[in-house]
Amino acid sequence: MSVSARALHVAVLILSLACAHSQPAVLGMRELQPFDDAQLHQRMLRILRQMDAFHGDSAIVLINAALLNIDISQQKEAAHYLLAYRAEVLYYEGLFNEAMRDLDEAERLAHQLADST
Repeated sequence: MSVSARALHVAVLILSLACAHSQPAVLGMRELQPFDDAQLHQRMLRILRQMDAFHGDSAIVLINAALLNIDISQQKEAAHYLLAYRAEVLYYEGLFNEAMRDLDEAERLAHQLADST
């Protein structure tokens, strides 16, 4: 076996071992307690799936719909996450000023909640 073939064989072996021991990908929302509102929680999961798949347009549509369906004054934590998610999508779409407006509002809500999120 030539040196380059041996090196390739070793690389494939190392990669296969690394993949066998890696942790499965988990959506960030699964690490948190679900929202009390089951419908809102399902909306958040759908949003995160679109974001994870880099489907920015679909994510924005779902985020905007979710924001319209909550009472921001009563569901500040949900609004905070939705605005932060939208800011992330806007950032990756190159809409930096719009992203900063959402981040400013998300930060204001976090301060009201006394949350460092």
